[in-house]
Amino acid sequence: MVRWRSGTVSAVRRAWRGAVELEVTTEQGTLRALAYPALTGTPEPGDRVLLNVGAQVMGLGTGGYALVVALPDRLPEDPPSAGTDRDAGHLVKARYTPLQPILLGVDEEASPHRAVMAAADSLDGMPVVTADLHSALPAVLAGIHADRPDAKVAYVMTDGGALPAWFSRTLDGLREHLAGTVTTGQAFGGDLEAATLHTGLLAARHVLGADVAIVAQGPGNLGTGTPWGFSGVALGEAVNAIVALRGTPVGSLRISDADPRPRHRGVSHHSLTAYGKVALVPADLVVPDDLPADLAKQVEEALAPLATLHRVVTVATAGLDAALQASPVRLSTMGRGLLDDHAYFVTAGRGGPPRAPRRKRTTRHTQPSKEQETGAQKKKKRHATNGKEREKEGEEKGGEKKGRERKKRKRRKKGKKGGGKRAPGATHTHNGQQPEKGGKDQQEQKRGFGRGAKKGGKQQLRTWIRESQNTKQTTGREGKTGERRR
Repeated sequence: MVRWRSGTVSAVRRAWRGAVELEVTTEQGTLRALAYPALTGTPEPGDRVLLNVGAQVMGLGTGGYALVVALPDRLPEDPPSAGTDRDAGHLVKARYTPLQPILLGVDEEASPHRAVMAAADSLDGMPVVTADLHSALPAVLAGIHADRPDAKVAYVMTDGGALPAWFSRTLDGLREHLAGTVTTGQAFGGDLEAATLHTGLLAARHVLGADVAIVAQGPGNLGTGTPWGFSGVALGEAVNAIVALRGTPVGSLRISDADPRPRHRGVSHHSLTAYGKVALVPADLVVPDDLPADLAKQVEEALAPLATLHRVVTVATAGLDAALQASPVRLSTMGRGLLDDHAYFVTAGRGGPPRAPRRKRTTRHTQPSKEQETGAQKKKKRHATNGKEREKEGEEKGGEKKGRERKKRKRRKKGKKGGGKRAPGATHTHNGQQPEKGGKDQQEQKRGFGRGAKKGGKQQLRTWIRESQNTKQTTGREGKTGERRR
């Protein structure tokens, strides 16, 4: 569980947004430690600190810090709000752990963005790039800006890796190049806080005004070496969420020919599981067009089963290397840089959409003159004119049809009223039908009434009696029978 240590801060090594790296002297020696001032207060040399050293003892690469839990002799001051109401937010993250923070959610009642978020239910087709490792973030961003330097890109951080966004030095280095960061689920420390991935995506679009969003977990993913035991598998659920919100999912594949582990060579089994088994809706899976021949063949074979659902798109990489080399932060994955694992970073860099769609204009424009009309405008106008003509023609045809129906009704009424009394022995014409052959009793039995009528012919009998009253006088036994059957 937790391995505790107590020590004294001997030096402050470096700091970045939300985090401070320290040297702490303990009975076991000097340790490299990390503190989050928003949670523990800001440590200074000479402060006594309580540490959790479990990850460091285990030798974990990304999370190999001793983490400061508290400054027991110098507790930080309380937040400025009283804490007795929800005016400063009531979103609890890292819930039921000793350091659970209470934050203002982007869509809760006290948020200035409440009205916008309450009305938001669509991404308006916004492209959303999904990547299973945090190390792909700077490469994806570089690729997007290589194609469109003015694109506003937001990072939506899920809670599969580090929960505090402050842990990421990469994210700190990209701050000036991002529209903002939204931390979702149990993750916290972004520019905006969201309870769910769905809310986070909507906030990226409608609050940060993003043209493109990137979804990835924070640094320090969790994996067990099995197909399902990896936190990045949640990317498949992200694809489902993007489509549910009417966005455009673009899958950044994890491709490598340098990873020493066979399960991650070619297309990583994590990508195959996330997109092949968890995602239930189509996405664009992007593959560079200049992979080494052996690797390209391996990738093609691995992606063949996924092509039944997804669209595998091959894209050019011209100019991408220069954009990756100019990244504001160093590219690194599992300790390998751009030259060490070129296929990984190039694939991530091409994982973004070639060109992000511009947001819809909200300003009004005057009607162009005929000379200013473009070909597309003329074509649209012509289609509209043809549509009106077809509509008018349909109305005329509909009028003719109604006229024919009125004439039919008049003829039926005229036939019902008949030509007065029938001559003895004449046959009755029913609703304009041809006279029937045979005697009167045979005709009545055929229609379902008369002497041989069954009980089910009562309704027909009533109709016949009404019509007969207009053509002759019913007398005698037949009239009495008619009255009795009514």
